[in-house]
Amino acid sequence: MNLKNDITDSFKNTEGGFSARKLTAFTFVCFAAFIHATQLTHENAVNFLLIDVTITLLCLSIVTFEQILKFKNGTKTTENEEPNNQS
Repeated sequence: MNLKNDITDSFKNTEGGFSARKLTAFTFVCFAAFIHATQLTHENAVNFLLIDVTITLLCLSIVTFEQILKFKNGTKTTENEEPNNQS
């Protein structure tokens, strides 16, 4: 396995290479490590943690923006709920 070939194959429409989800998560981790090393203080540590967890969950597709907005707005729906078609 050649790392350089795997990374370049990731940008092609072939079977080889890494998945976009993994590359996105890896890029975020590298970016977050840099930002933490330069900007993190005791005063903003909780904010950094919340942002890190949210972006990590989004990158791994464990949660979606739609779910976050529904949670923020207090909207509750069930899986079997169908739209109300009143004409």
